[in-house]
Amino acid sequence: REQFLNWSFMTHGAWDYPADARGYTTGAIIEYRTPDWSVRAGRAMQPKESNGLPLDRSLTRQYGDQLELDGNLPVTLPAGPMRGRLLVFRNRIIAGSFNDALAIGGVPDLSLVRRSQTKTGWGATLEAPLGDDAGLFLRASSNSGNLETYSFTEIDRQLSMGGQFTGKAWGRPQDRAGVAYAVYGLSAGHRNYLAAGGQGAFLGDGRLNYGSERVFETYYRWTLPEWSMRAGRLQTALSLGFQHVSNPGYNRDRGPVHVYSVRLHTAF
Repeated sequence: REQFLNWSFMTHGAWDYPADARGYTTGAIIEYRTPDWSVRAGRAMQPKESNGLPLDRSLTRQYGDQLELDGNLPVTLPAGPMRGRLLVFRNRIIAGSFNDALAIGGVPDLSLVRRSQTKTGWGATLEAPLGDDAGLFLRASSNSGNLETYSFTEIDRQLSMGGQFTGKAWGRPQDRAGVAYAVYGLSAGHRNYLAAGGQGAFLGDGRLNYGSERVFETYYRWTLPEWSMRAGRLQTALSLGFQHVSNPGYNRDRGPVHVYSVRLHTAF
């Protein structure tokens, strides 16, 4: 709502996490926490079909399993210890394989080869604190790349890095600024499918001059003065953002694309 806008900076881009078309699901999570580390595991419902709205209510037919471990690392900075996160996931879904679709011949169609299959992957994050509400991050993720995108976005490999900072240095400690850069790509099967004219959830224009998609993003969140109201204090922030996208859609024949954003967030 106020910070980075591009999907590649929301979470692990290659994590095809279980959710319906609006991003919601139902599931169960168990978690164990200590002051320095924690571990959690969960299973959640998948949509009945790729990027669909109705969820499959059976947690034994289609489901998403995930296991995450996070904790302090044995590297301490002046602002505190570095922190690491490791995620592994497994999706059991009724989905089409890129190679199966290509094997039929002609223009490949994933809808013709859908069956119950498994998609796996992992994600890792390093976080380096720089002070109160400021720090750097490095994130990498990958999935098996054999099956169509089911719930999130069409990223099979991801590497991203960046940082967020307060405006304390220029006398505005409530403001926040961020800058980040990401590179992500597709598996060989995914590329061949698109190059042959296949259509994905978000990709496909009949041909593909493949290149990794690259995103540079920066934003500044300006915190406006609070207003006193009968219901409480009204807090408002104005965020200005900019993105430069190279090879959009993994196609060297496209772009670059510049995205400008203005967001107003008010809460009381």
